[in-house]
Amino acid sequence: MRVLLAGSLSTLAAILMSWIFTGVLFRRFRKHTPSTWRDRTRMRSIGAILVNDVLFGFAYAGFFQLLGGIGRFNIDNWIGMGLTFGIGCFMAVALPMCLSILVLMRVHQGVIYGMLLDWLATSVVAGLICAYVLGR
Repeated sequence: MRVLLAGSLSTLAAILMSWIFTGVLFRRFRKHTPSTWRDRTRMRSIGAILVNDVLFGFAYAGFFQLLGGIGRFNIDNWIGMGLTFGIGCFMAVALPMCLSILVLMRVHQGVIYGMLLDWLATSVVAGLICAYVLGR
């Protein structure tokens, strides 16, 4: 039951972080590469949230539960565990993915910077949520 709570809260955090970084702060950079992006519709936005944020939230919480957080490092407080887990997940998955997009695709650098900050904030916040809900 706690995994569902952690997954739900992580999903909400992912939606909020995506809105702040990709939807507000770095949105203007999308205009520099208009042929890269599909037309924005309500169904595409809902689909993106379902595919990206909901999948992320529950997979992240499940992965945290499966691994037991970062127990190998003997971190006994939930803040340290959440930060370590979040930054580790970001470094292992999101950073290489975003950098490969920057190298391989014609996307403005501002879009990638927004994605990097979005994923870093999302990973750290979800790590803190999971550590608090699941690691205590």
